[in-house]
Amino acid sequence: AAAWRVAALHLAGVGPFVVEDRWVSLSALPQIETAPLAELSANEWLVRNVPVTGGSVAFSARAAAAPVAGWLQAAESAPLFVLSRVTVGPAGPITAADLWYREGHRLQFPL
Repeated sequence: AAAWRVAALHLAGVGPFVVEDRWVSLSALPQIETAPLAELSANEWLVRNVPVTGGSVAFSARAAAAPVAGWLQAAESAPLFVLSRVTVGPAGPITAADLWYREGHRLQFPL
């Protein structure tokens, strides 16, 4: 199936925070190619325009490879926290995204 790839560097404060590496199914969402992504992130556009009916989330640590390491100002092969997410809509799988967080990132959930 045809897919469209978008990568984005998100900043927080004065530096890099997370690299988003996303694949979008063009069969499920062909309009992504003409979305105003210069004005709105791919994630924000998807949240506003596509109903989500399910998906999955996985957490891991992976070795940073270029260009992710460079974007996050991390050493190549440094272990980075990665959140992998798949979203599904009425027409089937919509996106698969890996969110690579800078070194030292901590994810906390309230109980």
